[in-house]
Amino acid sequence: MFIKINVKSRAIPQRLGFKNEGVLREAEWLYNHYVSHVVYGMLDNEWDSTK
Repeated sequence: MFIKINVKSRAIPQRLGFKNEGVLREAEWLYNHYVSHVVYGMLDNEWDSTK
């Protein structure tokens, strides 16, 4: 099974300090195959500390 990871897109939230909250496996049917989504999140108090 081939898994494509969009490294450049994932680098943006990581650079901004967001945390990897998890992976939604096969979350969306796109271009004749299922794709997974990586979910990032940040709490309000974590955002204040990044400024």
